[in-house]
Amino acid sequence: MACVLALRDGVVPPTANLNVLDPQCPVDVIRGAARELPVRVAVNNAFGFGGNTACTVFTRPDFSRPCSARPVRTTTPAGSTR
Repeated sequence: MACVLALRDGVVPPTANLNVLDPQCPVDVIRGAARELPVRVAVNNAFGFGGNTACTVFTRPDFSRPCSARPVRTTTPAGSTR
């Protein structure tokens, strides 16, 4: 839900339970309070017991990928020799 709201509202929530930053990690981490940013794509990862994992990618309806981009096949169909 937070991913969809970030896309809709253009507000990114802070990282939970982050108290101390590593000074050698040059990542722009949002902490303390939410920040307004132009969000075009959001990824949600869900990890469950027994290896149940899901990853969902959300994009804004007005975001379009370049014509040269093609979908990437991540699995090989059964019986395929590729």
